[in-house]
Amino acid sequence: MSTNRTSPPQVYEPEVEEGFEWALPLDGKHALLFGGFDGTPRAGAWSPVPMYLLRSDEGGPRRRADLPWLGSHVLILRDEAIAEVGPILADHGELLPLECADAGLVVLNVTRVVDALDEERSDIVRFSSGRIMDIKKATFRGELLTGPAVFKIPQMPFGPLYFTSDTVELIRATGRHRGVTFRPA
Repeated sequence: MSTNRTSPPQVYEPEVEEGFEWALPLDGKHALLFGGFDGTPRAGAWSPVPMYLLRSDEGGPRRRADLPWLGSHVLILRDEAIAEVGPILADHGELLPLECADAGLVVLNVTRVVDALDEERSDIVRFSSGRIMDIKKATFRGELLTGPAVFKIPQMPFGPLYFTSDTVELIRATGRHRGVTFRPA
């Protein structure tokens, strides 16, 4: 007996590209705010968070980023990337304004949560409570991921963003993705 399963699309996670700027909150308490992005819409009560661009560190100057890094759980867009990458992402969440003296910045709050993780076929590390601690290799159910998609999974609502290959190709085609690379989940 054969099982007719839809082949899952390739799914990617964002990853920092070495040597590029980072976008960081001026006040550390705001880092917790971004860590709380769990798929819940926030635009109605949103106030722009004061940010700065980390342009140098002990290794020297950092290059200008279109997508300055903050973490795999959010995506920050800068100036031109807002105009070119923003429309690709708009159907998958909210582009919330940030306050930065050096650049126009927005943060993507992904509001699309899809229960697409195939836990049986994924390599998962769990806490003793059974809750997921880490996903070493994720396998997704393809029938739930058609076309361009950016999403979070309910098993790890504070975890990384996931991008289908269609979305990654659209972002790369803009040429406005410096600072972030995408690795297979």
